[in-house]
Amino acid sequence: MFKKMVSTVLSVSVFSRYKLRYYYVEDMINFFHREHELILKLLEQIKKRVGIDYELYPIKSGQEEFIYEEHFKKRSRLLNKIHDLTVSQALKSRRGVIHIHGVIALVRDGQVVWYHEAWIRDFELWKQVADKVKQETELSWVNYNIAFLRLVLENPQYLENIIHQVERVLQGKIESLKPTHDDLVLRVIENLLSGSSNIAVLVEVPLGLRYIKSLAEKISVSDPTYRYALMEISLAAYPLRADLVAIQEPDSLKPGIYPCARGREQIFKLDRLYRTRFPNIHVQVIYAESLLKMNLNGKKVTVIEVKNCKIDEHAIGQVLTYEALLKLDLGISNVHKIIAAPREYLEQINPAIYAVIRALGIELMPIL
Repeated sequence: MFKKMVSTVLSVSVFSRYKLRYYYVEDMINFFHREHELILKLLEQIKKRVGIDYELYPIKSGQEEFIYEEHFKKRSRLLNKIHDLTVSQALKSRRGVIHIHGVIALVRDGQVVWYHEAWIRDFELWKQVADKVKQETELSWVNYNIAFLRLVLENPQYLENIIHQVERVLQGKIESLKPTHDDLVLRVIENLLSGSSNIAVLVEVPLGLRYIKSLAEKISVSDPTYRYALMEISLAAYPLRADLVAIQEPDSLKPGIYPCARGREQIFKLDRLYRTRFPNIHVQVIYAESLLKMNLNGKKVTVIEVKNCKIDEHAIGQVLTYEALLKLDLGISNVHKIIAAPREYLEQINPAIYAVIRALGIELMPIL
């Protein structure tokens, strides 16, 4: 009895500053009448059973962009720290069309702090619930807004967990709920090293080196030190950098981790970072110039592009560009290609993009 009372008090405390908000476009209700009625029913049931209130937010046709800008875009700096997708990725198509009908949001003191469209980490869970609701209601399609509400109704702790995560960001206890790109790169390195003891992993690898070097050599400067400094500056600013290049059974390199420094001032920082994270692994910071001296022809080389967002044609273009430049720079005849990303992003790949990825021989690596 005592445990049940504590749980109830906790829920009341957690939910007291929060409400669920249902955004819907009035002109679209006629097309989604059954879904709309089910959402209203679920919101009322949640209010009675779980103890969190709700509010309806009808939108007149033509007001979608205003609501998008005022309620979401202006708060994107915060919302993007909490969610898996950015505001524009979640609510705006590539053609600029706003999709806000049906959005379920959590509002705290009247401001949106969470919304279901950008929380793709739980899409697989919501899909299971949606399939269950579809069987019960005989709806031809059950959107994830309904699945989310049904899950909250059946398991209030699920909503409490989301709110606790949001509160950690709001209170400044953590910077973001999303792992950073650097965090993901470190996880991939751990996966690579755990899978093989005879592998060299190059990090932040600058590509197109031969072209930068030839340009620097054409500069008519008598002092070779100055000319080298110019090349170093060019490499530091050069945007074409592969996240990871893995070399199996390297002859000229000792197995381990080789971060590529952008300049002299970065050497000690990178050395300390990787030696702290991988105390039992050989770590050696190298310059871009060292790459051109490597003989990797005939070696099994893998280029890995790490993504912390949805996988699209840009990711494909990046990994293909890195493959081509590795061949041009280092004379590698065969490059294995991988795009690595958190599992929730891999599960959301457009079928057409997935077909292209398979046709081009690109492997997908889930980051756990």
